[in-house]
Amino acid sequence: MVAGIGSLIGGGIATLLISKFNVRVLVSSALFFFAICVFGEALSIWIPVTATLRFLTGVCATFLGSIIIMLVMNQTDQNRIGKVSGFLTQTFVGGTLIGILVSGPFLARSSILVVYGVSALTILIAAIFSIKIKQAPSNS
Repeated sequence: MVAGIGSLIGGGIATLLISKFNVRVLVSSALFFFAICVFGEALSIWIPVTATLRFLTGVCATFLGSIIIMLVMNQTDQNRIGKVSGFLTQTFVGGTLIGILVSGPFLARSSILVVYGVSALTILIAAIFSIKIKQAPSNS
């Protein structure tokens, strides 16, 4: 429930910040913060801290998803927006399902710290690559 509330807030924050800040800075900063929150969740043993981190990961996940969708939509020809939007939705859902499929067996053979650590490391790698994002002019 806490992550869901964070998701609602994350979408609103993305809408407010996308036009005011450099997209590269927004994406890379959010990814770094997201990685820290994910790993912090695994380390947390106190319910209030864990709930706060769940809230923040909900904010970050929705914030990042919204920014990525806005970036792609701004670069898409108006005639193809429906197709691109459908593709993005399926990609996000597919990625989630693949993550769930892989994480179960991975957790069975390791520990929660290892699984969350690999997840945080993957997000950090994405953050490093996101520093190279270039914002092209909008197609609007």
